[in-house]
Amino acid sequence: MAIDSGRLKNTGIQSVFTVSELTLAVKGTLESAFPGTIFIEGELSNVKVAKPSGHAYLTLKDDFSQVKAVFFRGAMEGSRIVPQDGLKVLVRARLTVYEARGDYQLVILSMEASGLGRFHLEFRRVKELLDSEGLLAPGRKKRIPSYPRKVALLTSRTGSVLWDFIRISGQRNPSVPIVIVPVRVQGAGVPEEIASALLSAQSIAGVDVIVIARGGGSVEDLWPFNSERLARGILSSSVPIVSAVGHETDITIADLASDLRVATPSEAAEKVIPDNRPALSILRVLDLRSRREMRRFFSDVQNKRKSLDDQLHRFPDSLSARIRSLDWISRRMGASMGTSLYIARKKLDRQSEVMRSFVTSEKILSSEKLAKLSSRLRSPSETTMTTHRLLSVLFSRLSRSLNVTLGNQTGRMSLLEERLVRSVTLSASRLRERLGHLEGSIAQLGPMGVLQKGYALLFHLDTGQLVTQSLPPRNGERLSAKMEGYSLILGVEQVVPSSLSESNFPATSLEQGAFGPGGTGG
Repeated sequence: MAIDSGRLKNTGIQSVFTVSELTLAVKGTLESAFPGTIFIEGELSNVKVAKPSGHAYLTLKDDFSQVKAVFFRGAMEGSRIVPQDGLKVLVRARLTVYEARGDYQLVILSMEASGLGRFHLEFRRVKELLDSEGLLAPGRKKRIPSYPRKVALLTSRTGSVLWDFIRISGQRNPSVPIVIVPVRVQGAGVPEEIASALLSAQSIAGVDVIVIARGGGSVEDLWPFNSERLARGILSSSVPIVSAVGHETDITIADLASDLRVATPSEAAEKVIPDNRPALSILRVLDLRSRREMRRFFSDVQNKRKSLDDQLHRFPDSLSARIRSLDWISRRMGASMGTSLYIARKKLDRQSEVMRSFVTSEKILSSEKLAKLSSRLRSPSETTMTTHRLLSVLFSRLSRSLNVTLGNQTGRMSLLEERLVRSVTLSASRLRERLGHLEGSIAQLGPMGVLQKGYALLFHLDTGQLVTQSLPPRNGERLSAKMEGYSLILGVEQVVPSSLSESNFPATSLEQGAFGPGGTGG
């Protein structure tokens, strides 16, 4: 504070001050000489707490001097120690003059136990050095991965920090591997050991976040984490680093240099390890829904099975009618084929008889002509001999022509007979094949075929009759369930009426009308 020269009176030879003016001049000179805050170490005495303000008025002294001081209530509430007579402390204060009494005094801003001054000075030196190099700028911070593949934890193997971190990590997401890198967290050589462990942790395959953790303690206990050597090791790491050193009120250089600072090791586990419990809750809900859908599906299957059982019950009657129809068709086709074959054979016999009659008549006629010619030629002559030879040639040609004609007719009759036999054989083969398919379908759709598919037929145990819609089971009745390979004896607890629609079930491979939806009970 500069001295207000307007308030000073000049007598010409020397300046004359009032008491207030002198006090103001001293106050301005003193506060200009000691700007900002200063650290002072000494012993407390004459500690008095004023009521009701709660301010503490005290004296700070050493072996040779003393100075008055005031510790206002607001600043004192944030202090970790309570002012007491005889206590040696290090205070951070502003030097000022109390104008009312003309005394210079200290306005204490914070108070620590004596011996910590060097720690504060070293802390400020390292912080200002790193700040001047721009190493503590927020823009240099690396992002912590939301879903780390593997986490490296640097802490003491004997402290509770390790087990707290593992416990919370296991609760949140036990699938994230935790690699423990044991280090000392207190004593000489700790900064160098942790810096070396940081290099080792970065070389572990899959590690994408490193946590440095230590529990609370005094300033001396936490001092290794204020090392410039450790801070530079953290800043040079290629893997994001989380600092969880001390309690919430403890701030170290390691906290400032790391990519994320948390108050406690437990909070570090909560920040680093993703919580999969909400996802597990969703999975449980989905599991319940899927189970409900499965129950609904099995209920539909049971309803369909009951409908198929009803259909199986009506199958024997439909099957019998179908078999009778096939028998009638088979007999009709057999009779029709027999009639056709008989007619063809009759026609062939008639044609053969006609041909034989024709050939016989032709032979008789030729013989008669030859006899007449022969009688005329009893007296041979040249003309007669010539005529005889001509007649012989004609007779020979006529015989060959008749033989050829008869052979052609015979071959044609054989060919027609062969075609007729082949046609009848082919038709019979096709009928046998169709009957075989029908028999296979009947066997597959019949009661034994259905049993081979895993179904069962239910019978009244006392009467042996099949359980049907007209012969339903009764409450408390005992039934026999016939399945392929074995039988079961069942007891009926309750009979529930059902009115299921059958339109959802396809027709069988036979015909829609012959074997459709519906069936036997079972």
